Amino acid sequence: MKIFVFFATLLISVYASAGPFGLYKGMSLDEVKKKGPFVTTEAQYIYKSKTTSEGHPDIESYILTITPDHGLCKIIAISKTINTSQYGEELRSKYDDIILSLLKKYGEHSDKFDLLKDGSIWNESRDWMMSLIKDERVLLTYWSKTSGKLRSANLSDSIKSIAVEVGAYSNTKGYYKLIYDFDNIGNCVATIKSKRDANL
Repeated sequence: MKIFVFFATLLISVYASAGPFGLYKGMSLDEVKKKGPFVTTEAQYIYKSKTTSEGHPDIESYILTITPDHGLCKIIAISKTINTSQYGEELRSKYDDIILSLLKKYGEHSDKFDLLKDGSIWNESRDWMMSLIKDERVLLTYWSKTSGKLRSANLSDSIKSIAVEVGAYSNTKGYYKLIYDFDNIGNCVATIKSKRDANL
């Protein structure tokens, strides 16, 4: 009996640390707070921390969606500010590095986008960062378990999808953002919408 309890405890421990940043689907707010100093934000069911016990050194903040009934369903991890040229070279290099790490862990991505909006005036190579600031450029890689027309990714840890995209604070400072949706995200979205619309 003691051996069974030992292995059951070990299995739970392994599962609990299996997800990104040591976070996993369905964690309660109390469980999450054992991983880092997560605090409430102005948005309901959204919690934020600058650190987690199993975080990544390049990440500056972690934003979680946690509902009472369904627990943790979404992770957004935002990188530290990346100093770059107006051509975005250093930002793109950091983006490529994190994509390579995710490819090693999760396999081939479902799709990727490197697009400039039609008719944008920010179409010179020196305008690369400015086109991000103006929301006229998209650089994004996407993994999806339910892909539709896209290539289906081999995701684990109850992850439904992963997205990595870049953004800019100025024409010389940028960041990348990792977004993990667990497969209970639909339930969380429904809960949030119901709560939001309750007083209509």
